[in-house]
Amino acid sequence: MSNFPVYGLIAIGVFVLTQYLAKASKHAPGQDAEGHILVLMPGFFRLLGLFSCAIGLGLLLWALFEHNPDDMGLQLLLAAMFGGMGLYLLLSWYGGRLTLTPEGIWRQSMLGQPHLLRWEAIQTVRFSAFSMAVQVSDGKRQVKCYTYSVGANQLVEELTRHLGRSRAELGIPNF
Repeated sequence: MSNFPVYGLIAIGVFVLTQYLAKASKHAPGQDAEGHILVLMPGFFRLLGLFSCAIGLGLLLWALFEHNPDDMGLQLLLAAMFGGMGLYLLLSWYGGRLTLTPEGIWRQSMLGQPHLLRWEAIQTVRFSAFSMAVQVSDGKRQVKCYTYSVGANQLVEELTRHLGRSRAELGIPNF
C-alpha cells in the first residue's frame, strides 16, 4: 500500500496550520497595564505544548506500568521526546513575549528573566527567510520575533520609526 495518502494528509495539515498562524498573527496585539504593545506567540503553542506533555506523560506511565522489558527503552525514548518537545513549546510560548516600550524592547527569557534591548543600542536587524523571523541584536543580546507572532508587524513599525530606516532598507518583507 502506498503512503501517498498519508503524505497528502500531512501536507494538508501543515497548510492549514500555517494559514491559521498567519491569520492569528493579524490580530490586534495586546497591551500591558501601562499601555505598552505586547508581541506574543499564538496560544496554539501553549495548547500544542500541553498536548505534547500529556502524550509524554502518558507514554511514561505506560512504560512504567506495562513492564515489558523489550519495549521499555523505546517507550521511555518516545516519552522523553514528546515531553521534551512539549516543555520546549510551553517555554517558547512563555518566553516568546516581547514588550515594546519607549526605551526599547523588553524580552523575557524562557526562564522568565527580563532583558532590555534599547532602541539606540540596536546594531543589526535582519530577516531570516528560513525561520521566518525578524532578528534584532545589540551585539550582546538578540531578540527574535517570528512572523506568526501576534504583533510582529507592530514590532517592525517600531523598528522603522526608531531606527529611521524603511522596511525595505532593513531587509524585512511584508508579511
